Amino acid sequence: MQPADEYESVIARIVDGFAGGTRLDPSVIDQIIARIDFAMTQSQGNFLIDYIRWRMENPIATSGETERAG
Repeated sequence: MQPADEYESVIARIVDGFAGGTRLDPSVIDQIIARIDFAMTQSQGNFLIDYIRWRMENPIATSGETERAG
């Protein structure tokens, strides 16, 4: 899932920071929102929700997982 603009890129980086090589836990959503330092539009809020769902289904691979997959 690719961000469409700079704001979505910031959202994705924050979410990925919380994912940190493990499956993203939905309990951190409030913490993610608190880290976003701009007022989100409805479109950006939708991207946040969609990106969290996508990241939960597509965890960031650690280097060990990448080596095993390759």
